[in-house]
Amino acid sequence: MFRRGNGWFYSEDVLTRQQVSLRTKNRKEAQVLLSVKNETYRAPMMNLMLAKTYLQKTHPEHISRTWGEVLDRLIEGLEEGVPRQQWEKVRNSQPFARLRSKALFYTEDIHFWRVLHHPRATAATQQWLRRLRNYAMDMGWLLHRVLSKKAWPKIKPRLRRAITSEEHRRIMAKEPDLERRQYYQMLWFSGGAQTDVAQLHSDCLDKATQTICYQRKKMRNRNKGHCRIPIGQEIQALLDQLPAEGWFFPTIRLEGSSQRANKFRKLCFRLSIEDVTLHSYRYALAERAFWSGMSEKEAMIYLGHKNRNRHYAYAKNASTVALPLSYYEKRKAKALLAIQE
Repeated sequence: MFRRGNGWFYSEDVLTRQQVSLRTKNRKEAQVLLSVKNETYRAPMMNLMLAKTYLQKTHPEHISRTWGEVLDRLIEGLEEGVPRQQWEKVRNSQPFARLRSKALFYTEDIHFWRVLHHPRATAATQQWLRRLRNYAMDMGWLLHRVLSKKAWPKIKPRLRRAITSEEHRRIMAKEPDLERRQYYQMLWFSGGAQTDVAQLHSDCLDKATQTICYQRKKMRNRNKGHCRIPIGQEIQALLDQLPAEGWFFPTIRLEGSSQRANKFRKLCFRLSIEDVTLHSYRYALAERAFWSGMSEKEAMIYLGHKNRNRHYAYAKNASTVALPLSYYEKRKAKALLAIQE
């Protein structure tokens, strides 16, 4: 321990020579803090037992609280909907099986590594584990971070791309089920999410404005994620083939999202189409809208996006070709002529 010219006391590690401020100008307080630092190196297990003894007197629930209880408390605070269903799947997943019975007080980095390196773990596993850890720390139940920011493994971004018109044509030609072909057609024309399109009802039709209106199932806030799709010639021709009353896709509606995705993936595998999911239809519509010159605001209404950055992430791979200047001059001259007449 030593004192600098400003009056503050500092400690120096005799092994690493690292100097740290003790944040006090009182010599007695500095000596006590230095003694505590030395004790942590001499008897780490004793310090753990002392901390446990203190917590048992002040907050006994901190010693016995498990990660399973944290998950239960987190899920109880969520409303009914997709976020709650996702957390319930996380709670029952295999990577989190061992962690559920582990007490927060005794959690070490090895326990997080077992979750992250589980055979069934994915890139989303790390995201859910981070959110769970942050929730426990915000509630004051977890006393340390367990893993530092640099200790988390790097996530390899998954390739996301739009489905092309040629791939969609091949899928439509290969799919034997009529209802599923109509379902894929609606995804192609509307760019909706697979669950939103599967649960379309005749009540979603607004005949006064000639639009299809529905609320995104993904959004927690019912004032957000409202989609309004104009009914063009292609969608109208498809609606003429669908039931006039009730659910548009009664059989597909009863399937889970994983079941619909698996059937689509198997079909793509038979056609040698790679890196394409049902969500690729949303990317396709965003890129087609950008290529055709549709305004960003109108395209966001199609997809139910409220964030411009999120919408740009869907349309960033779109390619466009500039039209010759003569096209715009002729269009302008035609508009002025119509006004004069």
